[in-house]
Amino acid sequence: MNTRSAAPDQQIDNLKQNWDQLSGVDRAHAVCTINQSGMSIRGIARRLQCGESSLRRLLKALDAPAADLAAARKGKISTNKLVRRAKAAAEEREKKNAEMRELKRKRKILDVSKTICQWLQQEHLGGSRGEAVALEARSMLISDYAAGKLPDADPKVKHPAPEWIEKCRPKTPVPQDVGYIGWYALWLAQWSYCFCRDAQIAIDAVAIAAKY
Repeated sequence: MNTRSAAPDQQIDNLKQNWDQLSGVDRAHAVCTINQSGMSIRGIARRLQCGESSLRRLLKALDAPAADLAAARKGKISTNKLVRRAKAAAEEREKKNAEMRELKRKRKILDVSKTICQWLQQEHLGGSRGEAVALEARSMLISDYAAGKLPDADPKVKHPAPEWIEKCRPKTPVPQDVGYIGWYALWLAQWSYCFCRDAQIAIDAVAIAAKY
């Protein structure tokens, strides 16, 4: 049955006529094709005189692995079992995607922390001085994040770290007393967030930098 080249109304008629001869997979493909041509799932269900939830469940079967889809076409796997396998496959994909996102996040944290350590060295803030600045910057980030007062950094505008460092430099002179810690901490809190555009990544990266 060629439903791709036919108009939605003709596709529906073809599907109704051939419904009993089609496997669950082919029914799902046909419904998906009609839906992509502009007809809603609710409209398709009404025309087919079946439940909308049944069609949506049928469509989930298309997420099953290719081997399971092939087996279902041959009648070796029921549609219900295919849907269950599709759900399990989707959950496994999401798990792997979540693991990849977490891996990328950890790599980003390490990269940002290295950049922060380099900045501390360039500003001659080694040892306990650098630790004090980093810990104060972390506190500022946590407080500003909770209060919704993080710097306004357009996510569409990308700059390398050196540019963000320069853009976020405080306008006031460096205090000559212990106030320098807060001055540098403010600078670090602002540029680290603007650079990575993620408050939690900035917080974690500054925390790591404080240990070095």
